[in-house]
Amino acid sequence: MPIGPVKTHSLYVNGEFVTAKSTKTLDVIEPATGETLGRVPDAGADDVAAAVGAARAAFDEGPWKDATAQDRGRVLFELAVAVRTRAAELAELETRNTGKPIVEAADNAMSLALREPIGVAGQIIPWNYPLLMAAWKLAPAICAGCTTVLKPAEQTPLSILELASSFADAGLPPGVVNIVTGLGETAGAAIVAHPNVDKIAFTGSAEVGKAIMRSAAGTLKKISLELGG
Repeated sequence: MPIGPVKTHSLYVNGEFVTAKSTKTLDVIEPATGETLGRVPDAGADDVAAAVGAARAAFDEGPWKDATAQDRGRVLFELAVAVRTRAAELAELETRNTGKPIVEAADNAMSLALREPIGVAGQIIPWNYPLLMAAWKLAPAICAGCTTVLKPAEQTPLSILELASSFADAGLPPGVVNIVTGLGETAGAAIVAHPNVDKIAFTGSAEVGKAIMRSAAGTLKKISLELGG
């Protein structure tokens, strides 16, 4: 397909397309042909500052943060209608810009967001309110369709183990909730490092939270941390 004249694009700041303060530009190359598909500003610090300033002002002084969920939903719905209306155009541009097959680009324009269970959740709780902490961790995971491996604090595991005797009677299938006792540096560390654990939820100290973040980074686990002293 002929490229035609090469378009130089603008930045989008504060609800409008604006000329960049920076005079530098970047060529956008079409992978399939090696030709220049367009040019975009190589934004500098002043351009970024303008965009951040607009965003900050819109948050602090504008109506968006106080809009109702219904109002935000209506805006998103209208945006979705616009994407659907322009799906063919957007898919063609995406294909030329990325080199992806048109089928993949079209799928991106029409994709849906679904809430789905994340998988296996490793959960580590402190000593001070074991049943309450277990409930806070287990209930959302179960409701979401996840399975869990819960490690209570080594000092206070008994009430949770007792509760576990009621799981089967409540109708939980085997393996949905698992309780593992032990020390943080052994059992807890093993949960965090295990490649088949998809998410870590931890309540405890900031120092242990930092260690969990470092360890979880190796397998790109999602983490939720509630940290204290």
